[in-house]
Formats: sequence, structure tokens, C-alpha cells
Amino acid sequence: MSSTNRDDFTPNDKRIMAERVSWKCSFPGCGRNTVGPNSDDPTKKINNGIAAHIHAAASGGPRYNPQMTSDERRHISNGIWMCRDHGNLIDADYTEYSASTLRDWKSQAEKRASDSLKFPTQEAVSKDATLIQLGSKIIYFAHWNAIHSQEWSFELVAPFIGNSDLLNNYVLDFSSLPEAEQYVVIESQGDAREILDSKIEISSEGKCLLFLKVGNKPIPTNPHDLGMDLRVDDTGDISFLNGDLATVKGIDTAKQMISICMSPCVST
Repeated sequence: MSSTNRDDFTPNDKRIMAERVSWKCSFPGCGRNTVGPNSDDPTKKINNGIAAHIHAAASGGPRYNPQMTSDERRHISNGIWMCRDHGNLIDADYTEYSASTLRDWKSQAEKRASDSLKFPTQEAVSKDATLIQLGSKIIYFAHWNAIHSQEWSFELVAPFIGNSDLLNNYVLDFSSLPEAEQYVVIESQGDAREILDSKIEISSEGKCLLFLKVGNKPIPTNPHDLGMDLRVDDTGDISFLNGDLATVKGIDTAKQMISICMSPCVST
């Protein structure tokens, strides 16, 4: 599709998009300022940011959604403000950065800008954090800190399941953990990865930072190809329906497999 058929944002919407995040890049851990003075002209500014589309502006583009109308594609809600480097990155490696992830980042960036007006010295709290799971026993509220290819870092806010002792033991004993426990699940990404290495650091501001080296994104399996399996109940036992063994298939099979894999109390 030619560039003339792109559903681009209006200049006014681009400006508002940037202003809603204080003209800072929305990529986690970046926060780069994207606007400044033009040194050659005191009446002008330099804009080094990009109003990136969450769902692509044209067919064939990153995260294109054919169900959207032209008005929806060009609407400000379908955009996220980025510095040029990260704006190009999310489109070049768009399988890594889902629309859901970008919407979460947009919301977090706008929340940071809002909080800076009301509470200049306060950080966002757990209600705006994502959930990350380490193995089968630890889930934390966390904010994305940075992403560098397969190296991820988070600012840990508060435990949801488990506690700091379990977390510290997980990291300290990581090399001796069973392979089945060496994984991370990220709510905002809708993603799960094998963990190759992990460490915890305390920043100069007293924040607890978790650093993970993760494996490649696995190739997803179509849940409709999983076939049929016996259904298990909440205790892990085989269940019955009308006197016969109950079964699951397709997506329900996938859900049950995930539940079994992530639950330490279910026996198979």
C-alpha cells in the first residue's frame, strides 16, 4: 500500500501525544527527552521524537489490525510517543513488542507524567505495575526498567505471591534449580521465557532491581491442534461428567496444560 493511503496522525494529535508524556520516550527505562531548542533560531524547537502507531497505519505494517477502521487507526489512542531509536526498534522487531505491551507502556508513561505534576518526587505505585512470575512460587508487582535484546530488568514493587526471602533464595540458588523452575512469565508482554541467568541489585535510590537474561521467544503452538485430553479438577484429580470421564480439547486443553505446569500442588 502506498504511503498516501496511510492512516497517519494529525500534527495536532502528535503534539498532544508527546505532551501527555512530557515529550519523553515511553520505552521502559529510556525516558529520553525528545524536544529542545533550535540553536540556530530562537523562535524554533527541535523535535527528535516519533508518534509510533500501535497498530500499523497501513496494511503490511507492524501489528496491523484489519478489523480497525481508518479513523481508529489514526486516532490518538492508537499511538505511542517514542524517541527515534525506540520508535524504529518496536517496528523493526514487532513480534517482540505486542500491541498490548505498547498500550501498557503508553499508560505507564502518561501516569509518570501525571504523577510528576502532582507528586514530583514520588514514583508510581503497584496499581500501575505489571505482574511477573518467577518459577511456580513467586509473583511480584514490578515496573519495566529496561530491555536490551534478551536482557530484561525490572524495578520490583511488592510481592503478590511469595516474599523477599523466596525471591532472594531463587536468585542465589538459581543455578541449582530444576529446569522446570527456570522461567519467567510477564503479564504486560503476554510472554513466557526460559531464564538463563538472574541477579538482584539495590540502586542508589534504594530500589530493588531484578536483572534477567532470557532465552529466545518460543514458537507458539496453535491450541486447536492440541487434540483431546482428560479433564482434571482443581485438586489435580481426573473428573467425571454424567458418569463418564470428562475431557477437554482445543483451547481448553491448552489452558489445562498451562495450569498444570504452573501449579506446584497439582499431581499428574
